[in-house]
Amino acid sequence: MSLRDNLGELWRELRGQKLRALLTLGAVAWGTLSLVLLLAFSFGFEELFANRQRALGDGIAIAWPQRTTLSWQGFPRGRTLSLRHADVRALPDAVPELEAISAEFTITERVRTGAAVHRVPLSGVDESFARLRQLVPQPGGRWLSATDSAQRRRVIFLGDALARRLFGAVDPVGRTLVLRAAAFLVIGVMVGKDQDSDYGGLDRDRAWIPATTYGAVFTDPFVDDVVFRARDPRRQAECTAAVVAALARRLRFDPSDTEALSVWDTTEQQRMMFFIFLAFHTMLGVGGGFTALVGGLGVAHLMHLLVRRRTGEIGLKMALGARPTTIRREWLLQAAALVGSGAGGGVLLAVALIAVLRATPITAQVGEPFLPPLLAAAVAGLLALIGFVAGWLPARAASRLDPVLALRSAP
Repeated sequence: MSLRDNLGELWRELRGQKLRALLTLGAVAWGTLSLVLLLAFSFGFEELFANRQRALGDGIAIAWPQRTTLSWQGFPRGRTLSLRHADVRALPDAVPELEAISAEFTITERVRTGAAVHRVPLSGVDESFARLRQLVPQPGGRWLSATDSAQRRRVIFLGDALARRLFGAVDPVGRTLVLRAAAFLVIGVMVGKDQDSDYGGLDRDRAWIPATTYGAVFTDPFVDDVVFRARDPRRQAECTAAVVAALARRLRFDPSDTEALSVWDTTEQQRMMFFIFLAFHTMLGVGGGFTALVGGLGVAHLMHLLVRRRTGEIGLKMALGARPTTIRREWLLQAAALVGSGAGGGVLLAVALIAVLRATPITAQVGEPFLPPLLAAAVAGLLALIGFVAGWLPARAASRLDPVLALRSAP
């Protein structure tokens, strides 16, 4: 029997049992819709969360000098570590694993624009700070350059929210503001970003100047923190240990003193969130899979009923020479057609719902739902497996019918 004839037989049978057929197809479609939507929203939420985490910096570590808790080479415990810019600049030669590093001086300072005075969180940083902390300038502006640092230029880079607060709707680039009685040229404004992790405030409300300029304007010579990243993200922990060891040699403290430097390694947080979301995806996938399985049970039940209704027809085919493998193949194809039709409807409905939801503000809170290609293939494989299992038992039962008994049971 050709594929067309086989599906034609199925269509004729389903027309005689419209309600049962519609309920079965609806169950498969609902199971597919649930599975696809749950996983799509799960991965969309993970992507949103990861992007907000990466807004602080992708794979970076931040170290803050603290107090020693161990005595070392004649130095007593309880000594406050004083880290200078030169100590940070010496680290790339001492730690080859470093991809980028920047010192950071921080202060909250009064800034004047015209007659208005604002208190602004301000940082003095090196030129590598922007790529470490994901600070991208808007078109028409730029970030701090090596020349700015070398010449101690009085230039400043603004967060997007701070720029609006200082200058309103006017483009700030090329304008000046007054900081410590000195005019600073605004050279760039940050592209807005969705950020949920920070230290000392969100980047949108901050301002940055060259670290060398900071040293010339302010009297505090000590670095508040150091931001760095390893060349190989998988070896960030080794790089952090090497940075601590190098600073221990310069600042004379025990490298095993874990309290001397407070280090926040964001890669550890990213690894932890990976496993949390893996468990989350698995839980939702299992829940959606069980829903799809219910639809498969409906298909199996319907196929059993069809086998019983067509017992005589099956017996006649076998009496005319049809082999059991041919009978099994026909019924498996019909089961696959049922599951495929229901699953296709569920996928189309899921795609339509996702398209509608992407156009709503809800995506700002839960992310834009999407299904990675590999996972989409896994969902398709699961549905194919459900279709095979749903059709196998009825097909097996049909192929094992005794032709004589089957013909006798025919109406």
